[in-house]
Amino acid sequence: MFGKVLKLSLLVLGLSQVVYGQSKIVGGYPATISDVPYIVNIRAGGQLICGGTLVHRRFVVTAASCIWKYYAPQMIVQGNTANFNEVGLRRKVNRVIYPAAYNTQTLDFDVAMLRLDSPMNGANTVPIGLYTNGVPVGATLKVSGWGQISENGNNSNQLQSVLVTSIAKDRCLASYELTSTMFCARGPGTDACEGDGGGPAVYNGQLAGIISWGFGCARPNYPGVYTSIAMVAPFINQAIRNNS
Repeated sequence: MFGKVLKLSLLVLGLSQVVYGQSKIVGGYPATISDVPYIVNIRAGGQLICGGTLVHRRFVVTAASCIWKYYAPQMIVQGNTANFNEVGLRRKVNRVIYPAAYNTQTLDFDVAMLRLDSPMNGANTVPIGLYTNGVPVGATLKVSGWGQISENGNNSNQLQSVLVTSIAKDRCLASYELTSTMFCARGPGTDACEGDGGGPAVYNGQLAGIISWGFGCARPNYPGVYTSIAMVAPFINQAIRNNS
């Protein structure tokens, strides 16, 4: 009952404030691509739509909620640079793979795989491993992206990173209705935001979460919500095996 009331309340407050596929890092610091060589951005028509993570030379993990409006030929993936306006390494997308369990309303299983038309082999395009043990409460995660640096602000041309801390699920349930594939993280004045969606949340040097959604950006009572890699790793690994 609480979940239904909460969902209705969020709708009344305005869907425009629920950030699906949060984009820009709030309260972060400039990062170099050598700091996060696994990160890429996904663009359509030259504009940023999502972040992504290189988990294989030809495969990028992102959030399904961020790209579902786009077809593979519309998207370009850029890596090997921290500067959005530089050329870096760019690859076309020739296949998008969604999990059958993805739910557009609850955002359960909010993950998708992009297959690139050719491998990314740059000096600063390095696939990252998957953290499959589940994120412990109190863990420090690094999230990165080119999204907005403040709620309703502008995107960042320079890659940004920030540290957030995972919180207990029951604490997050006070703000949101969550599924088993989600976890929450927050920091004092720090968060992912619009445009960062689909980007990485890294713990112990491995990909532990995917930036998914949240209410606003860096609001005190509304943590960021992430897709748990521990819950979706079987899908990721099968997508790579079946589409290589």
